[in-house]
Amino acid sequence: MNPRTTSVKTLPLGSPDLVREAPPDGEVLRRFFETSPQWVLAVRRGGEFLFANAICREVLGIAPSDLCRCNLRDFVPDGAQTFTDPWFETLPHTGDWFPARPTLRNRAGQTVSLAGGVRLYEPPTGAPWVLGVFTDVTDHSVTQSTLREREELLALLTAHSPIGIFQTDAHGRLSRTNDRWRHIASLAHVAEPRGIWWQIVHPVDRDRVVDQWESVQRHGHEFLSEFRVNAGVGVERFVRTRITRIPDPENPLVAYVGASEDISDHHRIELQLRNAHDELEFRVKERTARLEAVNAELLQFAYVVAHDLKAPLRAVSHLSGWLAKDYASRLGPKGSEMMRLLQQRVRHMHDLIDGVLTYTQLGQVRKVDAEVDLHELVNQVITMLAPPPPVQIAIPQPLPKVQGISEQLYQVFQNLIDNAIKFSDKPQCVITITARRAENAWEFAVADNGPGIPARYHKVVFGLFQKLQHNDGVGGTGIGLALVKRVVTARGGDVTLHSAKGKGATFAFTWPDRPGPPRPLV
Repeated sequence: MNPRTTSVKTLPLGSPDLVREAPPDGEVLRRFFETSPQWVLAVRRGGEFLFANAICREVLGIAPSDLCRCNLRDFVPDGAQTFTDPWFETLPHTGDWFPARPTLRNRAGQTVSLAGGVRLYEPPTGAPWVLGVFTDVTDHSVTQSTLREREELLALLTAHSPIGIFQTDAHGRLSRTNDRWRHIASLAHVAEPRGIWWQIVHPVDRDRVVDQWESVQRHGHEFLSEFRVNAGVGVERFVRTRITRIPDPENPLVAYVGASEDISDHHRIELQLRNAHDELEFRVKERTARLEAVNAELLQFAYVVAHDLKAPLRAVSHLSGWLAKDYASRLGPKGSEMMRLLQQRVRHMHDLIDGVLTYTQLGQVRKVDAEVDLHELVNQVITMLAPPPPVQIAIPQPLPKVQGISEQLYQVFQNLIDNAIKFSDKPQCVITITARRAENAWEFAVADNGPGIPARYHKVVFGLFQKLQHNDGVGGTGIGLALVKRVVTARGGDVTLHSAKGKGATFAFTWPDRPGPPRPLV
């Protein structure tokens, strides 16, 4: 179509009267313009509309009957006149098309971006007018503006990021880097490096890193690795790098974006901690070996001392027995009583030596946990102790089966029950043994109706060689409760005493299902 082949009179660009007077070929042209998907409009040099097709009127919000009363200047936003003023004032050369990108605002206040061309017509008679043909590029302009804003924001964030940022093509060739990355890579002197990104990797780590990178290219997963970089002689720099493929369905070309973080300080601290840990482990093993050696010497010493002490004790015991038997008539009642006390002291010393040996041996011999039937074990203890008739021992509910070492549990119950019997001050001694389930453990209690223990002695009684009564009529070594506490705490349990003077005593202890960290012996 060439507009110059149609006269102004027959071109349907004027008032309805001119359109009605147009010949048949002008009517066809008018209909073509009217249904065109592009904007077609004609205005006088003053801006008054001569013609606007359907798409133009619809977007601008102009009724067909109001077109002749509208001016294009009314639809030009403030600040956009520079695009349209040349149409009205300085558009030269009749017959030539000039590119134009006007911006209009419709009656609803929406902005419309157009792209196309304009042409000046100066008919032989009548005023000159301008023809414009445009495409609506509003969405494209918004998209371009958004992309431009995003690109500017990305460039700003990249430039000021504390992390090294870089971008590569499908082969890993650098296309963009920020200052931080160039510093990390020791390429601060290169304004726009364009090599393969993994060339910064130290030769010691390069094969491993390249294998990882090639796997990423084959399988499409994310790259994450730590390695050393070529930072120069005498400088060791460690970097953590993450590389991800850039998702872009509209771009068939593959690209990657990466982030590198200098972890040299972290690596240095980690190395120092590892060395400190290794040093500590070595010292612990060394000290443990020394302690085991000392413990072995002490245990051997205890055996030797016990043997050397027991030998003269046996001699004294035998000698005092012979004297009491052979010279009973000569000793008289007072002498016989003295010999009885002597033999009692010998037995006490013998029990004390055995108690110390038992205490020192505890934990020296490693044994594996096994299932122990406590109901059966406690009855064995009672049978062995053979309590006199005034003593009543009650077990209201059957005691459970637990995991542990039977010899140790035997010592615990033996000492607790024996103490309750020894220190009873009532005509009828009542001892009650109970068990209840706690969290991951059993809690046992041995309660009596004896004289009780004042609160100020509750911790003292668990000390080695600690006795609250020192009269010769009560045969105790002061080791039993200390041994109980050591057995229980070595397994990770706890021992408590609930008592008051004159109100009996209850010794309770927890027995974990599995051995735990030993609790302090305080």
